[in-house]
This record gives sequence, C-alpha cells and structure tokens, in this order.
Amino acid sequence: MFKRAPYWGWFLLALFAWAFTAYRDYVHHQLTRPSNMADLISRDLTQRNDALEHQLKNADLVKKIFSGKLSLDEVNKLADAPFLIYAFEQESDEDNILIFWNSNQVVGVCNQHNLTKEDYTLFRNNGTYLKRCIRTSGMLPIQTLVALLPINTNYAIHNEYLQSDFAAANFIPASTKVLTDSIPNSVAVRDAKGKPLFYIQIMEEDIPRWIPDAAMEISLVLAALFSVTWIQLLAVSLARKRKRWMGLLLIISTGLATLSFVYFAAPRFHLSELPLFSTQLYAASVFVPSLGALILDMLCLLWVLLYLIKHFTSFQTIGWRSIFNFLWGLILWLIATIGPIILVKSLVIDSGISFDAESFYSVNEFMVVGLFTVGLIWCNAAIILYGINRFFNSFFKSVWIKYALLIALSISLVFITHNTSWLLFKLSLWSIIFIALLDTRSQVKWKTWLGSDVVFGAAFLALVATLSLQSFAEMKEADRRKVFAEEIVRQRDEIMEYAFNGISDSLSKSEMLQAFLYAPSADARMLVDEKLFSNYFRGLSRYDAQVYIFDAKGLPLYNPDIEGLSRFENLTAHDRMMVSRTLFFRPNSRDGHYYLAAIPIQNAGGNLLGKIFIDLSLKKSSNTTVYPELLQPARQRESDANKAYTYAVYVNQKLWSQSGNYAFPLTLSHLNNESKSVLSHLQTSVFVYPISLEKTVVIVQSKNSIMRTATLFSYMLGVLMVIVLIFVLFQLYFYFIVGKNKTSRFFRPTIQRRIHFAMLGVVFVSFFIIGAATIAVFVQRFDQTTKNRLRAAITRIEKSIRQELKSKNVLNDAIAFDAMADEPAFKKFIVDLANSQSLDINVYSSLGELTATSQDEIYNKLIVARLMMPDAYYKLSVLNEPFLSEEENIGGLHYLAGYVPIRNEKDEAVGYINMPYFASQTELNGQISTIIVALINIIAVVFIVSVAFALIVTQWITRGLQMVIGRFQRFNLQSNEPIVWNHEDEIGLLVRAYNNMVKKVEESTFKLAQSERESAWREMAKQVAHEIKNPLTPMKLNIQYLQNALQSGHPDAPKLTNQVAASLLEQIDNLSYIASAFSDFAKMPEVKPETILLNELLKAAVDLFKSERVIVQLQETGVLLPVYADRSQLLRVFTNLLQNAVEAIVDEQSGVITVSLSAQDGKAFVKIKDNGSGISDDVVEKIFSPYFTTKGSGTGLGLAMTKRIIEFWQGNIWFETVQHVGTTFIVELPIQSAMSNIS
Repeated sequence: MFKRAPYWGWFLLALFAWAFTAYRDYVHHQLTRPSNMADLISRDLTQRNDALEHQLKNADLVKKIFSGKLSLDEVNKLADAPFLIYAFEQESDEDNILIFWNSNQVVGVCNQHNLTKEDYTLFRNNGTYLKRCIRTSGMLPIQTLVALLPINTNYAIHNEYLQSDFAAANFIPASTKVLTDSIPNSVAVRDAKGKPLFYIQIMEEDIPRWIPDAAMEISLVLAALFSVTWIQLLAVSLARKRKRWMGLLLIISTGLATLSFVYFAAPRFHLSELPLFSTQLYAASVFVPSLGALILDMLCLLWVLLYLIKHFTSFQTIGWRSIFNFLWGLILWLIATIGPIILVKSLVIDSGISFDAESFYSVNEFMVVGLFTVGLIWCNAAIILYGINRFFNSFFKSVWIKYALLIALSISLVFITHNTSWLLFKLSLWSIIFIALLDTRSQVKWKTWLGSDVVFGAAFLALVATLSLQSFAEMKEADRRKVFAEEIVRQRDEIMEYAFNGISDSLSKSEMLQAFLYAPSADARMLVDEKLFSNYFRGLSRYDAQVYIFDAKGLPLYNPDIEGLSRFENLTAHDRMMVSRTLFFRPNSRDGHYYLAAIPIQNAGGNLLGKIFIDLSLKKSSNTTVYPELLQPARQRESDANKAYTYAVYVNQKLWSQSGNYAFPLTLSHLNNESKSVLSHLQTSVFVYPISLEKTVVIVQSKNSIMRTATLFSYMLGVLMVIVLIFVLFQLYFYFIVGKNKTSRFFRPTIQRRIHFAMLGVVFVSFFIIGAATIAVFVQRFDQTTKNRLRAAITRIEKSIRQELKSKNVLNDAIAFDAMADEPAFKKFIVDLANSQSLDINVYSSLGELTATSQDEIYNKLIVARLMMPDAYYKLSVLNEPFLSEEENIGGLHYLAGYVPIRNEKDEAVGYINMPYFASQTELNGQISTIIVALINIIAVVFIVSVAFALIVTQWITRGLQMVIGRFQRFNLQSNEPIVWNHEDEIGLLVRAYNNMVKKVEESTFKLAQSERESAWREMAKQVAHEIKNPLTPMKLNIQYLQNALQSGHPDAPKLTNQVAASLLEQIDNLSYIASAFSDFAKMPEVKPETILLNELLKAAVDLFKSERVIVQLQETGVLLPVYADRSQLLRVFTNLLQNAVEAIVDEQSGVITVSLSAQDGKAFVKIKDNGSGISDDVVEKIFSPYFTTKGSGTGLGLAMTKRIIEFWQGNIWFETVQHVGTTFIVELPIQSAMSNIS
C-alpha cells in the first residue's frame, strides 16, 4: 500500500491531510461570521468580568486597595489582571481623588451619584471599554471602584508600535464599529444572561478570508509533502518501467495544476490577503503576480529538473537531431544565464523587501523568504547548466571551443539588449565560470549532496547571488536617493507640516489669544509666549520659532523686533508656496527660514481680532531624538528612513547649504551636470544628482560596504546550504519509504565526512557557546552601563529641577509645587531642559499624576493616561526607593525608564521625575547586531575553510589508508608485494597486519592451488569420463554386433560394416566436440578488442533468428552506444542468449522475444526478454554453473562461458524470471567514453 505502485497509502494520507486543512479553513470561515465574532467578544468580556468578580469577593483585598496597604506582589498581580481597575475616594461633591490604579493605559471615571446607571456602559478613550461602576457592601459611601473591561484599542496614530485591535481576537477587523444602539447590519454583544450590552457593525469588505493557525499550517505542509511523495513515487515507478516520459508528464501536469490554481483561482480564494501573495509586497507582471507565485514556480521547476537529471542521462550527438538538440542547449543556456538575473532584479526593484544585511535586526521574515527565493532561482539555474554542460561535453571535442562560443554569446547579449553599462555581461559570466568549475570537478555526481563539491558550488552561487543582489540594490538605492534629492530641493518637512495642522487649529480657537487681543499688555504677552512654547511648539524641536502678533488694525503687540505687518503679508503673497490654509513654504530661502505661518484670530461672532505670524527657521544643529518614533504615523516611516542621509545643495557648483557634519567640498568644479553618478567608498557612498543646470544635490550615506557584502554572502550561503539540507532530508525520507537499505547507501559515513562533520560540529558549538556567552555578558554590561547612564542623566535633571523649585521657593510646599507645575513657565522650563539634554522628561505630583512633560502629544493623543506606572509609583511612594529603573512599554515600543523622587528638606517626596529612555533598546540591538553579524561572517568563512581543510587533512590522514586500500583492491592469489611503511602509527599496525596476511595467503594459496588442481582434475576426469563413456557404450555394442556378424558369416556383413563405421565416425566426432568444448572453457581463445557499436552488433544477432518460429523484436535507442570488447565473443554471447530464449518457448506457444538497448550512468544495458516457461526456483542458483543444463543435449557450458566473457570485459549479467510468464536476461557493459566525443 505504501511501497508498491500505485501507492494508495500515500494518496489516502494526502487526501486526509487536504481534507483536514479544508475543515480547519471552514472552521475559521465560520469564526469570521459577524455573529460568531460577537460571540467571541461576549465570551471574552464574560471571562474578564468573572475574574473581576472573583477579586471583588476578596474583601481583604478591597480594603487594602483603599487603605494603601497592598503588598508589591498584590500590586503586580492586579497589574497582570485582565481588567483595569481604579479606586476613587470622594473628597467633596465635585472632587474625587484617585487612590489606586493598576494601569496607566487610561483612566476610567464614574458619576458617584449614579453608579447603577453607568454600570455596564461603554467608555471610550484610546479604545472602547465596558465600564463597571462598583460599590460593594464593605466599602464606604465615599469609596468607588471603577473597572474597565477592554473591548478594543483605537489609537489616534497607527504605526508598527501602535496597532488598533480587539482584545477578544486579533482577526476581528480593527475598523469594526462599537455601537450603543442597534442599527441595520449590526450584531448584539450579550452578557452571560443573554442581555445585549452593545452592538458591533462589521464591514463585509474588512472580514478576513484567511486565519491560519499552527494546526492548519502543519496540515497544509503535510498535505503538500504527502502529495509530492505520492506523485514522485508514481513518476519513479513509471521511469523504472521504461515510461520515464509519462513520469515527466505526471510531474509537469501536477506543477501546472498547482500554478493554475494560484494564478487563476487566487481571486476566488482571496490568496492576495496572505502576505506572500500580496501584490503590495511584490508584483512583477501577470506572469509573476506575487512572491508566493514565484516561489511555487521555482519549486515546481526544481522538481522537474531533478527528475530530468535523474532519469534522462543520454543525448543524441550525431545526425540531424544533434543539431536540434544543440540549438535547444544554447537556448537553455541563455535562459539559465539571463533568467536568474532578470528575476533577481525584479525581486529587488519591484518588491518592498529590503536586502540590507548590515544590521541583524533588519532581517525579517520577508527578507528570509526573499533570500530563499533567490537561492531557489540560482539553484535551478545551476542544475540547468549542469545538464547543459553534460550535453556540450558530449558534443564538442575541445572544451575551449565551448568556452569561446559561450563568451561570444555573452558579449552579444550586451549589444542585443543595448545595455551599455556592461552589467548584464559581467553578471552573465557567472554561467561560464560555473561550467568551468564543473569541468574541473568532473567527478561531481548529484548523489554526493553532502560532499565538498556541493559546498564549494554553493559558495560560488552565494557569491554570484550576493553580487547580483548588491548591484540591483544599489540601483534601487540610487532611484530612492534621486527622489530624496528632489525633495531636498523643495526643503519640505512633511512631519512638521503634519504636526502643524493641529497646532494651527488650536491657535485659531485659543481663548488665551483672544483674551490677549482684547487686553494686550507686556505681562500678558510674556504669559502668551510661555504658553505657546510650552503647550504648542513642543513638537517643533527642529525649528526656532519667532512669534509676531498684530491687532485688527495691523499694529504690533510687543513683538521681538520691529518687523511690520506689511512685510509678512508680502512674504505670504509672493515668495511662498501654500502648504495649507495657514502655513506657507519659502523654497528660495537662503537663511533657513523655510516656513511662515499666518493665523487669523477671530471671536465667536467671526470678527477679526488680530493675526499671529510664526516664523520657523531650521536650527543649525538639532537632535531629533527627543521626538520619539511612537508619535510618527506609519506613512511617515519612509521619510524617517532618510535620516541615514547627509546631504548638501550646490548652486552654480558652490556649496549653498548642507546637513550633518560631513566635510563637503566648497565647490564642485569637476562635476558634469548632465549626468548623475554614485561614488562608492569603503565607508561612504556619495550620490551626485544634478537637479538643473544651476542646482546639484550631493547625498552621502555612511555604510560599511565590505561588512554588508560579507554578511549578505553569509546569509546566501546559509540559505543555499539549507536548501541542500532540505533536499537531503527529502531524499532520506524518500529512500526510507522505498527501502532502508538505500538510505545507508545514500548517506555513507566516510572518514572524510566524519572528519568534516566533526570539525564543523566543534566549530559551530564553539562559536555558539562563545557567541551566546559574549552576548550575555555584553547585554549584562550594557544594561548596567545604561542604568548608570540613565541614573546620571536623571540625577542631573533632578538637580536642575530642584534648583528651579528652590528659586521659586516651592520646594518645601507640596501644594505650591503642584500649583507651580501647572504654570506655563514651568512647563516651558521642562521642555527647554529636555531639548538641551536631548531627553524626554515627565514630572508627576506626589499623587502620581502628570503635571509637566516634554512630550505632551503622547498624552494629548490619548496614547497613555497622565498617570505613573502603578508598580513604579508603589515602589517610590510606599517602598521609598531612591532610584528606580524599569522596563516599560507603550504599545509595542519597549524602553527603559528611570524614576527619582523630588524631595524637600524634610526628605518628603513632593513629586517624581520620570525619564523614558526610548533609544535604549535600539542602541542595544545595534550593538548586539554588530556582534551577531561578525559571528555569522566568521562562521561562514570558517565553514568554507573547514571544508577545504577537511579535504587536505583527510587526504593526509587517508593517504596511507588509500595505499592499503589500493593494495587490497589489487590483491590476488598469484602475487602480492608487502607494503613498506616507516611510521609507527595506526596505519603502521594495519600495514603490518596486511604484510602478515600476504605471507599467510601465499602459503595458503600454494596449498589451495594444489588442492584445487587435484579437485579440478578429479572433477574434470569424472566429467570427461562421464561424457566419453556415453558415446563409448554404443561404439562397443556396434563393434560387438559387427564381430558376431562376421563370425557367423552373416550375408549382409559388408553392409553392416559400413553402417557400423558410419556410426563409429559419428561418435568419434561427438568425442572431438566434447574435447573442444572442454578445451575452450579451460582456456579463453585469444581476444581481439576493438570499438564496437552495440546497436549494430545486436541488430546482426537478431537478424540470425528472423527465420525462426518466434517473433524477435529489437527496440533501438536513438543514441549510439560504443563498447570496447571482442566482437566475436559478444556475438557469441548474444547468439547464445537468443538461442536459449528460442528454446525456452514451447512449440504450441506463440513466441515473442524482445531485445532492448538503453543507457544509464555510463553503462549500456541489453535486455533479452522471452515469454517462455520461465526458470524454476530449484535451478535458479545453478543457471551459470559449468556443466549444468536443463536440455536433453549439450555440455552445460554455454551460460557459464557467457558469464565469463561478460565479466572479462568488466560487465555484469543477471536475469529476472517468473514461471509460466517468461525470463529476462540483462547484460550490462561499460560505454567507451572516448567514442562519445564526436563533433
């Protein structure tokens, strides 16, 4: 069922796996129905509410929450609870004090006078929550617990760190609306009793079509594996039955069916929703619509190529068909040469996959899949070239003619494609070099997958793949820099423009500005400036802002200089480009004043009160690290990626402006303004791009070209070796299915492999241990260094804030501190302090509430609440920790945060300072990446060197063994020479044992020869006596009869004498024949070796039997098969076999004899098949024995002589028989390779 055709066991396993996959997909499809998603949310909320009710039953815990006597363990357990909980105490009719919270994600509030009505209602903030307003029997009337059960998060900003999703399941669309009341197409979310809590509305187009899980992915892999196994077994079975074309057709049909499904049924099954099949990731054309389709194309092609290499080994090299095959070979060479280059170029240029290998943490799943795809592309090309090279070697007498032709074709590619950069020519040379490597390693066999040849071949392909990836990545990088250069000329800042929209709207409606315009004064203007810079301009840290305010009459109101309204109106009317209704861009500014904002201020009635102008100039040197990645929308990531560039703008070849500290030349007199160029150095890449005749942009990117190339090569080598390993494992799996004995032949543990694997094992284990230990020590030291640095920085901040508080005389008064912390002046002080230190600073009150921050936008956009982390507040306020550093996260952004208390002279905490170190994890990852990349490159180099070293070492170690093996191979019973070995080592012991064995063999040989001679003579004498005795008996009887006739005077005596004489002569001839047969068997006649075309010899042998009573069919191959042997001896062999086949067919049977000729692995196979009675089991073992025969006549030496002749010419002969069906004799002879080099 599993090991015999048609292998229904594997078919049933594949069918079961596909059925299970379809079932899982059906289950997932049911889960995505709106009603089922509503049920998921209901169950999730029920579980969270049950957990809340369980905690509320613990009256002790509730008392501790309000009394502040919770232990740290209890605080941590509540922080990990599946709900958010807040404890309030009512201080007055209006004020409620927050006593406890277990999360700073959001703050939930309830109306103290109407708790029942607000219980189980929706609460919206940075998402939607089910609110619980709780007052248990053990709580005081002034005490309230507010619990929030998360339904979904919905951030105002979306990026890789902040993702909106539902708490119940991540496959529920983030666009799902949570509604209080029912509307059409909405579904109710119910509580445990079935009462509707709220409703959700899911848009049909947002429902996911694929929700793969681990079980589904495993079943899909198993289904594909079992299917491929079944098809492969069927194809191999067909090939063994001389139906290899049907096997090939089966594999091709399977591949085409799979690809047709992907190409034509993809829209119906929504495959584009899967990342691999998404056109946003990669789409080249209708032929390669996605990365997944390309991978399947390459896998199917690899399957077909491996089958062809295994089962199609001969080529027609003479006649008109050879010319046709030669042209096909050239076409395939062109495809194998140019195809990978075109596909890799498309994969790099047309995809969103980054192949930047300089940083280990830049490697993501898409880059891994992309490298795997590139590896498959080059593997397929290498296999095609392997097959083509075998054909070319059989076609050309000289390899130099082959190389000259291929080089000429490579050069012609440049002119055909009009590629003047010669990039195509340089990349196309890889195929010629690869063919040359195949020629130098002529012993490469595809079954030696674990040998050094495969490793060196993989290293060469990895090098070619790396160079191609680097070349096309540089082309893509040049296009990207071109776009960036054009943006530079415009000097647009999209991040600032995006941020300023909100600032403009807020200022136009600002009551503070309206109040100032109604009653302007110097003190009021100072207060306005403080609030503007502390509350509005924090996100403009890259710019210096100058604010000019004019009343409705155009009069300046305490402006910093004497600039009039007319100047600003002229600037906004002429030298500007409108970005928005209130923001203008000045592209021709030479002094860095690129933006000017003009914001009218109106009262509620729409009357103009005045105008505020904001002049924004780019700071000469600004550090943007204080603007965290958390606040950048995903669509601005591309702009952020340009931070790696340093640029300069030249006007009329003179330096006009620049960014960064790179030493740009003052002039570019050497530049050709009509072309762009890339000047690459070891550490930098300089891109020169003329925008116009006057303007030129020079962009510099720091990069380590050697490290980047080496790392990419290491990755590619690893990917190619993984592909080889996958194939080896599949072969072992396939051979295990066929038979365990073949597995051992496939994986032969030779000494060379043992040494190689031992060396690699030691190297890899050593590097793994060293690398892991190095990284562990480094991380520990980095953490300690970072904490020390964080502590030093926060100490400096704490001292500065203490000095500011002392100067205002509020340090010893907590109430005064809280009042001052709310003032704009203090907030501006915090912002300025944070900017000067390039840090982020948060200041909290003694109750853990935020009073001042340098990143107010994080809280304004409701990303987090204005509260301290609960565990940090507990450790500082209850445990009185003097310094605290903790790992925290906001969304998916992890960072290190430091805390210190602000203490007065009585050592009481009046507030707390928090400094989130957003760059800590990024910095750590960068330094760890450097270590890992270095280790990867070292391992790759050591891997290749170890392969070469293993070859040298094993050759050195096994040199003596090879000598001994050679002597053993030449060992015979006639003459053997002892081995001379002067070293006292293990091989010396083996040599000594061999020499002793030679002596003993010589002695035993003499005795054995003597014994065999005696035995042979006895056997020969017995057989000769038996054979001679048979004719002697009738001879004696005839002579006695004649003697009696003569003595009795018989009248017919003369006639009887003639009859007896004739009979005696016949018997004497028989004796002569017997003597000749024994003579021929004892000594082979003198041979006359020559080159023989086996095709012609078989045809001649078959022609001898055309007149027989049976039908003799000859199945010729289109390939001429030359062998080196004695023509007469081979003709005698095939004549004997054909004669035996004829005699094996009974008279009443319609006899058919089929003679076929084939070639495989340098061997010619002749099969002579009859439909006779077959050979019985009791004589199978004796069939080639001398003197044995099943006929009524003959000596029984025919098949023995046949076997002796075939083995003399280094061949082999065996047979396969089935009783009453027929017998097939197979003759194997080596093909003479010298005759295959026919031009």
